Amino acid sequence: MINIESAALYPHFDRSLSGVGRVLRPGGTFLYADTRWRSELARWESALARAQGYGLCRGGKSTPTSCGEWN
Repeated sequence: MINIESAALYPHFDRSLSGVGRVLRPGGTFLYADTRWRSELARWESALARAQGYGLCRGGKSTPTSCGEWN
């Protein structure tokens, strides 16, 4: 499942993560890229940590060329 630059508009990010967990097959991959203010990162990382079954594979800044590394 891929989510690119839209989750910042979700009213309840944690609920959205639960929805992803329901439809993602076991061992599946959820690729998430979004713009976040540094001040929001701790809250965002907390939501990911609370969601069961999620682990951060790689975090950081993305560039137009770094997206190709996922293929």
